[in-house]
Amino acid sequence: MSTPYKRILIPLDGSKLAEGCLRDGAPLAESTGAELVLLGVVEPIRDVLAVDGQKLHVDEQMELRRAQVIRYLDEVRHRIAGRCPSCEVAVEVGAPAETILEFARVHSIDLIVMSTHGRSGISRWLLGSVAAKVIQAATTPVLISRATP
Repeated sequence: MSTPYKRILIPLDGSKLAEGCLRDGAPLAESTGAELVLLGVVEPIRDVLAVDGQKLHVDEQMELRRAQVIRYLDEVRHRIAGRCPSCEVAVEVGAPAETILEFARVHSIDLIVMSTHGRSGISRWLLGSVAAKVIQAATTPVLISRATP
């Protein structure tokens, strides 16, 4: 009997809470032999930043952000290297929920594993929930791991 999971997507936002889903996703990838894909989403730039009196233009800012996310994802990949057979990193630009869903569709993802930050009430309403948006719109199965500090 073959496993239904060949590619597992884990979207990460750089927070330790988001990394909580690695405790479920990495062993699942290891036990099924699935490839693990760590995804970072960089939101579009809306403003031009000034650093040391010099303006960083949108293209430079995007490249800087992409490089930071790639370094972070590579560090996470290095930490879990012994726990899954294959792990790749990817960085996309866009709104987080929509970008995760599109990535899953385009890259033949079999399972999305992500954490919920555990917000409730007014903070969830004000900040929104990427996990909730993904769950509502996904055509791919989604495993949600409750984040714990």
